[in-house]
This record gives sequence, C-alpha cells and structure tokens, in this order.
Amino acid sequence: MFWLQIAGGIALLAGIALIILGLFENPSDGPLGPAEPFEPYEPDSGYGSYDEYEEEEHRRRTEFGGVVMIGPIPIVFGNNTRAATLAIVLTIFLMLLTFMLFFFPWVK
Repeated sequence: MFWLQIAGGIALLAGIALIILGLFENPSDGPLGPAEPFEPYEPDSGYGSYDEYEEEEHRRRTEFGGVVMIGPIPIVFGNNTRAATLAIVLTIFLMLLTFMLFFFPWVK
C-alpha cells in the first residue's frame, strides 16, 4: 500500500505542475496555434461590395451557450436564447440520465 501513496503524491505533483504551466500559456493562442487576425472591410480586399462583406461576416458568427452547475444552482450563459435553451435542455437530459443510472442500475 505504500506504493499507492507514492503514486498519489506523483499525481498531485503532476497536477500542480500542469496548473503552473497553464499560467504561462498565452490565452490568444489556441491548441493549434494563434488564431487568424480579424480582417476589417477594405474596398480593395477582394470582396465585391460591402454587402458581400456583411454576408461573409454573417456566416462567420457563432452561437454559444452553456450551463455551470454549482450544487443545485444552475448558472446559464449564452449569446442568444436558442443556444442557452439548448444548453438547459441538454443539462436536464444529462441530469435525468445520471439519476436513472444511479438509482436504477440495469447493467452491473
């Protein structure tokens, strides 16, 4: 059982080392390198008109939403109601699935 304590200590030190390395990470770089810079509209940028530029910008927009559960209290966030609603529905589904697997274990 002594080896288990040593393995736990190694795991603890590895976790602390990863946290310290994460402090030095550049937040503007993703896992695949730096993100592409934003290109503002310029008349000579290759877009035929400002309308084509706006259409391209509209296609690049993203939606996000999420739920953070702190105990029984949900914190819902998102940039529009559809994404936040989807996050709430998925959270309720996962909570029900967890409840069912915890109290009614069909597979042992």
